[in-house]
Amino acid sequence: MSNIIETYKIQFLRREIIGKFHNIMNSVSSVLDQLMEGYLTPDLINQFLIGEINKVLSGVLLSETIISETMVAAVIEQHDTNLYQDVHYNPTSSPDFSLPTADFIAITQAWLQFVISNPPTRSSSHRD
Repeated sequence: MSNIIETYKIQFLRREIIGKFHNIMNSVSSVLDQLMEGYLTPDLINQFLIGEINKVLSGVLLSETIISETMVAAVIEQHDTNLYQDVHYNPTSSPDFSLPTADFIAITQAWLQFVISNPPTRSSSHRD
């Protein structure tokens, strides 16, 4: 797993935004970051990312397209996952970012562990 984190230069961070800490990801791809940041709870990550990736990897589905709340389209296939910044992408156009699906699930599992370990919290300086 650490090789994949290093390969994609992934950093999981917490950033304070309007008195609340949010989880963010920085990597070699802003599109990958944007996709992950659309899934901020363990339930969403498990259901809409890991669950769908596993269906493709196990052969239940040949491919699956996920549209995140952050408006990124992920086309998951057995060997590769293609990310598009535009949800109205043309499947014949080049993706904005592509990576092996095995790497994609590993990154997603690492994101899940980070989100579990860092639930959203109010900053101590914020007052309602």
